Amino acid sequence: MRRFWQRKVKWLFALLFLAAEMMPSMTVHAYTVSSSKEATANMELVAQNAEAELYLDKSGAMLCLVDKSSGVAVETKIMDGDSGTAEIKANQKSDFIITYFKDSKASTANRQVNYTMAISSGQMEFNNIENGVRISYDLKEDKLSLDVVPAMISAERMESLVFDHISAENKEWLLENCYRLFEGNYLRSQSSSGVTQSFIRQVQEIFYEQGAYTEEELAYDNESFGIESTWTNLEIKVDLEYVLDGKDLVVRLPMDSLVTSDEEIIVNSITLLPYMLSARADESGYFVLPDGSGAVLNFNNGKVDANTYSSRVYGKDVLMDVKTLPAADYFATMPVIGAVYEDYALLAIVEEGQSMTEIFAKNSGRAESYNNAYFTFYITEKENVATTSSTSIMVNKFTGDSFDDTIVVRYKLLTDPEDLNYTGLAHAYQEYLIAQGVLEKRQQNSALYLEILGSSLEMKTMLGFPYKGVKELTSFKEAASILEDLNSRGVSNVNVQLDGWLDGGQRHENLSSVKLESTQGNKSSFKALVQKAQELGYGLYPNVCMQNIYPSYDLFQKGSAKSYAKKYGSRYLSNEYAVITEIMYAGDMMKNGLLWSPYVLSPSYLADYARKAVKGLSKYNVSGLTVTDMGSQLVADYNEKAAVSRETAATKVAEATDILQEKFNVIMKSPYQYAWEGVDMMSDMPTRSTEYTIFDYDVPFLQLVLDGCVSYSTEPLNHHTEKDLSEHLLKCIETRSNPKFYVMGADMGELYYTLYAVNYLSISYSDWADGITEMYKEYEAFAGKVANSNIAMHETPAQKLVKVTYDNGVIVYVNYNDTPVTVDGRELEAKSYLLVE
Repeated sequence: MRRFWQRKVKWLFALLFLAAEMMPSMTVHAYTVSSSKEATANMELVAQNAEAELYLDKSGAMLCLVDKSSGVAVETKIMDGDSGTAEIKANQKSDFIITYFKDSKASTANRQVNYTMAISSGQMEFNNIENGVRISYDLKEDKLSLDVVPAMISAERMESLVFDHISAENKEWLLENCYRLFEGNYLRSQSSSGVTQSFIRQVQEIFYEQGAYTEEELAYDNESFGIESTWTNLEIKVDLEYVLDGKDLVVRLPMDSLVTSDEEIIVNSITLLPYMLSARADESGYFVLPDGSGAVLNFNNGKVDANTYSSRVYGKDVLMDVKTLPAADYFATMPVIGAVYEDYALLAIVEEGQSMTEIFAKNSGRAESYNNAYFTFYITEKENVATTSSTSIMVNKFTGDSFDDTIVVRYKLLTDPEDLNYTGLAHAYQEYLIAQGVLEKRQQNSALYLEILGSSLEMKTMLGFPYKGVKELTSFKEAASILEDLNSRGVSNVNVQLDGWLDGGQRHENLSSVKLESTQGNKSSFKALVQKAQELGYGLYPNVCMQNIYPSYDLFQKGSAKSYAKKYGSRYLSNEYAVITEIMYAGDMMKNGLLWSPYVLSPSYLADYARKAVKGLSKYNVSGLTVTDMGSQLVADYNEKAAVSRETAATKVAEATDILQEKFNVIMKSPYQYAWEGVDMMSDMPTRSTEYTIFDYDVPFLQLVLDGCVSYSTEPLNHHTEKDLSEHLLKCIETRSNPKFYVMGADMGELYYTLYAVNYLSISYSDWADGITEMYKEYEAFAGKVANSNIAMHETPAQKLVKVTYDNGVIVYVNYNDTPVTVDGRELEAKSYLLVE
């Protein structure tokens, strides 16, 4: 987007004079209304309302959004880019970029840019729609084919029509490179796919310009030898709709408008408005990216050697590329990108097509002088899979249930000076999610989140034969004792999560038949635990896996996860039953399906499975549940007969969540946004990003969006012993995140032979009881000062220094530095916080 400055000083003074004479007093911090009017003078007004106007420049199919109150004008692309190769400049002028596979055997995807293939040649139509405009693009290839010369021609006709008219050198070149004599006829020895366009032009010139060959002669030769040309240039038709909604620009791409001339074409991806969110090398500002808790990427930050940021919204597809370890600690938790400029901000929101989206962002200084961020939507994806006859022979497989609705992206324009920061973007997004019914304002109380590990898998032996069995680590009675101890220490509000309480421990058997893990106790002792939690006023939320179907670990295998998967499981693109791959040992570089790896329930059966789970779980009189996998693992199903995409799967998750919530209060563990609706408690939320090199610093964008709507906790703090509890407390206070711990009643030595021993550095409750108590009390004291208020502003005035202002007037300063700092005239000790009322 570009600012429209006055081109001449005299125009600036003239307009300022007119503004003073004719307009109300206003502060000019971007472009005045009059300067925007001048810049849009040659554009057509296609929509307007009380807040904004939308203009169209038909010459380049460019839209311009103008805010009436401030005069800020934002363009959808860069038409006058001053840097980059010809290809990059074409991208800058484009509304979309399409990649596609030419057929089901293609190994790589081809690429079409709508500026090069449509706009530059005027192949577009404009039609007015309600509050906007529809642009219909006709992308046509203009490639030559060797079919312009005969595939077969008699020697006599070749001599008279071609050889008699060309030089000896050209005749020799033609016979060496393109034609062979066979039984009195010349046969073309090359195909279009095996030669360059310049080669085809040279052959065409020899035949038609130097020789006496014509299109009529070509038709005669083809008819004589019964040859029919199959060559056609690819044509792709697609519509884009631009709609003005208040101050927002809504961009829609109806998938039913995307038509190709070749039925074998498989559309892979669509990149939409790659330079709508962009900035020049001389502009100040930053991108806000939803990686983990959130990160800021400053424009022109000089990190030219850093990789471009890319992250799949809602995480990597767990059914594709299953052996590769993900390079990221976190993925994009929300389908948004923010961009903050000196005089305005933009918030791009994917409304439809969220789960097939990938976010990209890069800085300037490499191939061009522009910073830009954008969304790419994967319509159909491909993976090479082994054939059933040989593992060495690979074939292409494509995802089914392709998205056939409308891709929708909303660009929210913010111009209020108080909103031109990442806090303002977070508040705007929260308001949007509330309006959409995803979030709801609720009063939240501070709480300690405590997850208790009841049992895990352990290597055991019987008569010298090894097998995997369940190891009890915290009995139901011991869990009740832990709660009593916490209460005696003055910890009054706890949300208790139970890990490994069902038959099979942490990897419990499927929920069609619900049983307690007998090594931890019986129904009576579990009932006593439930009653103890109620007596102390603690919430009890036992863990359940809703998608992962684990094998049975009874010695004689009373149940079979595979037989269940054959009826209800998801499948890979190979049509094999899908399992969640894992690493066997710490340090492994590849993931594999192990004997104990879970199968995955197809989203088609989630609702029925949830009903069975509710029926079985209800007999234990618990009022709450923790769902460990449904919000953090969006699973598709690539069954050849009934494929379910991730986009469809998200709706199935919402349906299953509704069924659970009819009976239980639900805590979602590490949920992405698709699993937020109706949920008022979330645990294990990230408080940092993946910390890629290209980022400049982390921000709690996620927590700012959730603040005042849900109760949320950190990840277990005792899983991150590289930092002491005092530093963890600072992060809790900065992000207003309830602290969480993961503990067990047994000593650490009891974990030695368990399957997940390497995951836990220190989780024995006796080692952490004092630290948990101190953390809770100090956090509770802070939370009491900001109760019933919301974060009004989160700022990073200096490196490792944070200032958080609440709407009740409380200000909290957090210093992560190893040395004291002074801020706003106040001294902060190293690694400390200061609360000012």
